[in-house]
Amino acid sequence: MRRDLLIAFAGGAALSATISVAAFMATPLKLPERPVLILYDKGVPLDDLRVDEANSLTAGRLMHSCGAKDFAVKIATGTDRSNYIEAPLSDENLFGITCALKSATVEGFDFSLAPKKLKNAQTH
Repeated sequence: MRRDLLIAFAGGAALSATISVAAFMATPLKLPERPVLILYDKGVPLDDLRVDEANSLTAGRLMHSCGAKDFAVKIATGTDRSNYIEAPLSDENLFGITCALKSATVEGFDFSLAPKKLKNAQTH
């Protein structure tokens, strides 16, 4: 083959690779989402409050007593309505989440299910 034809093919391949990489880098990476249970802390009336309850979360105790494996305590800031627990809906957390939902319904906890973006997640 002629040398100038090979150079043209190589140049076209390099140009198309450059455009492909630039297009990939220009589009934002969409993070995967997973559903989480948000269980809001239930306030305890001040008359019924004991010293050991003053520094604990009722929602946290509920999740712990149900055997949830993975949950995070979120402390209320000025815009949050109360402290809350976030627990991912995953296979290893399924028994604890099921128990927590049943108990939360009976005991009068507010809860919701919401999608949450996963940070540092690997995508395949």
